Amino acid sequence: MIFDDILVPIPEKKRITKYGSHSKRYVYEIIARKGKDHPKDVTVCVGVAVSDIEMHPNEKYYELHSEMSADKPLPEQNTFDSQIHLGQSMILRTSAARTGITGLLKECFPGYSELIQTLVEYYMVERESAAQLYKYYLYDHYTELNYIPNETQLSRFFCEYMDHEKIQKFKNEWLKQRLNIEPEGRIDIDFDSTNFNISSGAVEGAEYGKAKVEEGLPQINVAYFLERRSGLPVYYDIYYGSIIDMEHCRKAAEKLRAINRDTKASFIMDRGYFSQANLNYLEDNGFHYLCMGKETVPILELIAKTPSTVIEKAENRIYGHYYGIKKTGNVFRESEKEYFIYLYYDPSKSVDAVPELQDWVEYGCANIVGKRDKNYGIRNTYGKYAKIEADDDGVIISAVPNYEYLDRYRELCGYFWIISNEDITAEEALQCYRHRVAVERAFRNVKTEADLNKMYVSSDHAFEAKSFLAFLCAILRAEITLRLKPYFFQYSSETTQTVLKELEKVKAELLMNKYHLRYELTSRQKQILSFYDIRKDDVLNYVSKLNETFSLCQTGALY
Repeated sequence: MIFDDILVPIPEKKRITKYGSHSKRYVYEIIARKGKDHPKDVTVCVGVAVSDIEMHPNEKYYELHSEMSADKPLPEQNTFDSQIHLGQSMILRTSAARTGITGLLKECFPGYSELIQTLVEYYMVERESAAQLYKYYLYDHYTELNYIPNETQLSRFFCEYMDHEKIQKFKNEWLKQRLNIEPEGRIDIDFDSTNFNISSGAVEGAEYGKAKVEEGLPQINVAYFLERRSGLPVYYDIYYGSIIDMEHCRKAAEKLRAINRDTKASFIMDRGYFSQANLNYLEDNGFHYLCMGKETVPILELIAKTPSTVIEKAENRIYGHYYGIKKTGNVFRESEKEYFIYLYYDPSKSVDAVPELQDWVEYGCANIVGKRDKNYGIRNTYGKYAKIEADDDGVIISAVPNYEYLDRYRELCGYFWIISNEDITAEEALQCYRHRVAVERAFRNVKTEADLNKMYVSSDHAFEAKSFLAFLCAILRAEITLRLKPYFFQYSSETTQTVLKELEKVKAELLMNKYHLRYELTSRQKQILSFYDIRKDDVLNYVSKLNETFSLCQTGALY
C-alpha cells in the first residue's frame, strides 16, 4: 500500500513510470543493472512521486531501506484506507447483477467471482491493467475481498486458474442467456475483429499479420459479436494473428451454431469479410447477412449502367447527402447466384475526397525524389497512386502521379454498396450497417479505456484471461451507455467515464473503527444512481457491507 501521510526522498537509482494519461507517477527503484545475469534492469515499485525529489513510499521501500524506519517509521498497517470510494462499484455491480454476469461468474468461477468483479472495476475505473498496481486500487476502493492479493497470487490466477474451459463455459452460457431474451431466439449481430499487439515472445498464439497499428510486433486477433439492438457484446472469439478476417468468418459462425443449433442470426459485417465463400456459407447455414461490398466485375458493370444522376433523385434520398436504391443481380463473375444489392451514392465525397487525394499524391511525388527507400516503405505507401522508379540502392529517382488511377477513383468516388440476402429497403439496410459503429466503440473502449492496446502477458493463458476481463468491461460499459441514454441526451458532453468519475466522489470514511458515508449525495449523483434504482438507503447498505468486510479483515478471517 502507499503511505500517503509520509514523504521520503526518491532513490537515486530509479525509474518513474506513468501507465496512462490519468495514472499516478510510480517510482521503481533499480536494484540490479542488466548484464549477463539479467537481460534487463531489475526494478521494484517503491512508491508514488509527488515532486521531482519526494515521494510517498510503500512497504517495499521500507524493506529495501530499513534504515529509514527510525526517521520515518512505518505506520500500523491496515488492509484498507481510511477513505473508500463506493460510487463506481455500486453501478458496476448493479449492472453485472441485472445483466446476469454476477450469477454466471459465481457458477463458472466458484470462489473467485469477487476477485474477477474487482479486477473489471479496476480496469474500468483506473483505465489501466497493470497487475502490480491492482493492490493500490483495492486499498481505497470498495471490495468484498477482505485481503489484497499480491502479485504472485494474481500471476497464478491469470496463468493457472483462469483456463480456457472455465472461460468458454461462461461465454457459452452468456450467449445462450442473451438468445433467450431475444424474441423467437433471433439476434441481429454486428460482427468485426481487431488485433492486439503482444510484447512477450512467450505467447505461442501471437503471430505476425496485417495489424491496424503496425508496430512490428506479433499479434492475436479477437472477433466480437454485438447484439445490435442493445449494443451488448454477446460473444467473442480469439484466433491467430496470421489468419485474416475473411478466412475466420465461417469458423466464427460455425461456433455460434455449435453453441445453439437453433440460433437465428443476421450478421452485419464490413468489407473485410466480403467473399463468395463467406456469403454462401452464411446463407447455406440459415443466417442472414448485410456485408459492405468490395469491387467486383459485376458491381463495376452495375455502376457503369447506373450513373449518379439515376441514384441522385429526390425520391432516392435517405438522409443528408446519402442516396440509395435496391437492385438484384449477381455479384461474382464465377457465379450466377443473385443477391440483393443496395447501391448508394454520396455526392459530397467527390467534392471533398477527390481533390484531397490528388493534392496528397502530387505533394508526395514532389518530395520523395532523392530519398532512400531501402525497405520499400515509400513505394508501399505511394505504389498504387504514383509511378515510382528507384536505383539499385533504393534511392527514388522519379515519381509521377498515376493519373489513370486518380481518374478511376474520381469515377467511383461517392459510390458504396451493401450485399445482402435480406429483402429490405435501401434505407433500412444503411441504418442497419451504421449500427456497426458500436463494435468500433467497443474495441476502442477495450484498448484505450481499459489500457489493453498492447498486452504485456507472459503466456497464452494470461492473454485469454485478460481478453475475458476486457470482454466483461465491454459488456458493462455498453450496459451503462444503454441504461443512461436519457442522461447522455440531456448532457451531451458526458460519457461513461465522466459518470464513473462523478461517482468516485461517493466515499465512506473510517471513524472510531467503523466506516460512515462521508458526504451527502449531490443532485447529479442522485440522478445517475436513480437510473439503477439506487437510493440513499442502498448506498448505506454498501457502507454496511464494507464494514462487514473490514471486520473480517480485522479478525484475520480469509475470503
